[in-house]
Amino acid sequence: MKNSLFVCALAFAGTVASCFNPDLTGVILTCDPATSGSCPDGQECNSQGVCAGPGTMTLPDMAAPATLQPAEGCPQASGSPGLGFDITAAGKPTVYACPTKFQNKPGQTADAQCRAPYVLCTNANNIDLAACTKAGQFMNGYFIAEVIANRKFGGSASCGSPGGGSITLWAGCGRTSTQVSCQGFTTALDCSNFGTFTCSGQRIGDVTNNDGSSGVLCCKQ
Repeated sequence: MKNSLFVCALAFAGTVASCFNPDLTGVILTCDPATSGSCPDGQECNSQGVCAGPGTMTLPDMAAPATLQPAEGCPQASGSPGLGFDITAAGKPTVYACPTKFQNKPGQTADAQCRAPYVLCTNANNIDLAACTKAGQFMNGYFIAEVIANRKFGGSASCGSPGGGSITLWAGCGRTSTQVSCQGFTTALDCSNFGTFTCSGQRIGDVTNNDGSSGVLCCKQ
């Protein structure tokens, strides 16, 4: 596409380059029929405002689990709109699941990803958990909130900061994860010293995510 959705941002010297490039295979993309170049290569914006193959005017199966769309609460890169999944519960303030990488460096932490007036969610009160789970599973990713949980080795998970001999978890929704009941969330993801999500401490700013298909939950204040 002319204005690629896959955008990279190169920070100034002394920082690292990061690239937002999630696997969008099968994801339904919304678009503006009046705007050229708003769909991936090989697709065009049909009259229903959905990216599809040339000449395809039939609305795709909207039972598909997720729609990635411009999202005002999700991080931008190089001036391109933020992209995310609208996972708002009926009648509640808007919530987005935002695919984005982050790390424990100033200005690049998980809690720095949401764009004002959105902030990292601290509970699931405004979230449609079924929609969020579908989005995460479809992307094969996981979206975390600023809700800490813990699990002892070989034991079940519980809400709250970990004590001695416990693993840190961050509640949210998405792919296969650990069952927990915490601030309205029903699952949490292990934050270990290896894998996609890694931790160097027990603060949200200590978390690093290297998976562009995973990210954060951004709630409108």
